[in-house]
Amino acid sequence: MYHFIVNPVAKGGKLKKEWPRLEKLIESKINAYKVHFTEYHGHATEIVSNLTVVNEEITIIAVGGDGTMNEVLNGIVNFDTTRVGYIPFGSGMDFARGNGIPLKPEKALNTIIQGKLKRIKTSKVTGDNGVERRFASNCGMGFDAEVSSAASIEKTSLKKLFNKLNLGTLIYVYLVLKHLLTFNRLAIEVVQDGHQRKYNNAWFITFSNNPYVGGGMMMNPKANPSEKILDATVAFDLSRGQILRLLPTIFKGTHINHQGVELLKGNNYQVNSNRPVEVHVDGEVIGQCTTLSVQLQKEEILIFA
Repeated sequence: MYHFIVNPVAKGGKLKKEWPRLEKLIESKINAYKVHFTEYHGHATEIVSNLTVVNEEITIIAVGGDGTMNEVLNGIVNFDTTRVGYIPFGSGMDFARGNGIPLKPEKALNTIIQGKLKRIKTSKVTGDNGVERRFASNCGMGFDAEVSSAASIEKTSLKKLFNKLNLGTLIYVYLVLKHLLTFNRLAIEVVQDGHQRKYNNAWFITFSNNPYVGGGMMMNPKANPSEKILDATVAFDLSRGQILRLLPTIFKGTHINHQGVELLKGNNYQVNSNRPVEVHVDGEVIGQCTTLSVQLQKEEILIFA
């Protein structure tokens, strides 16, 4: 039995309109399936938790954006018996990019039907604001999270406009430029597997299970979803002008060669900031934190890719 977890408001509500056409395609290829429509934030997590609590093999298919995929991940109770598919239908689709899943829904469905599976790592972030979340793509503290927060606030107007014009991936770039002049840089202390590092005038620290963030920006080209290590990227001691010039290079991943960008590898991180700052998990803002704990998890997801 295939269980489709569908977020009808994904991509500014486009999925709700497109779903009948997509379901007809599913009907032509899959005999036994059930559709679960999400109705509110966190609903996908509740649905998947109820489905995977039993100790039997089950297939969960997330249909929506990276936020939907993250909710599905956070609902999995039994990782050993749960297989996960993803049909991307959102603005960013970084989970699909990072794991070689086609961005077109029809092709992503074919990947699921072909049945080729691979295991990918998961990580978990715990903030001093009481929030604890797993993630399969990325987690960020600082400037990139502030941009994600702005995208969330403006999604009722700006995001719908970009999606209507099929320019969803440009939202992140637009908001980066908008907030570049106002962001107050951080002083952060990073303890990575017991090794302490300090960064003044830091823009962000981003943890990556796969290379992509923000709709195709290659934040950490060395991050491998199947490698049992958690990659981090820190940008620090860069002027606003330097950050602006660095932005185009992030799409190719060549920004990592510039002074002021440092890559870390580890299993266990503790981050302390000099002030509360926004934190995002797979593009969804979880609030402000001063301290973060981020760890690679032993649980892996078995995905169709």
